[in-house]
Amino acid sequence: MAETFKIPNAPEPVSTGDEVWVVERDEVGYPMDFTGYMFLAKTGEAVLACSFINDMTEADETLEYLIQETEEDDLLGEIGVFRARDCYPTRDAAENALNDEKQNGGNTDA
Repeated sequence: MAETFKIPNAPEPVSTGDEVWVVERDEVGYPMDFTGYMFLAKTGEAVLACSFINDMTEADETLEYLIQETEEDDLLGEIGVFRARDCYPTRDAAENALNDEKQNGGNTDA
């Protein structure tokens, strides 16, 4: 059974390979947009996720691809690190959070 992780805005734990939606911010923290990613892991308040690649839907396949890219190109695989509080289990939840936050002037505490 896959390990599950609790993220603040999801009623149920998420597992590696699940889709999560992230509210993306500019350099000063203002909410700008939201994007879907493949959830990889959570540690503390950080979520590690990556874009879905081609038609890959399995985490192991995606990670193997990223390993090969790193080995062949001497580059780090494209894995994003996001604040757990900015992650949502559905597109609708992320869009609603983005809109709510923008209506409150970008204040996450409103």
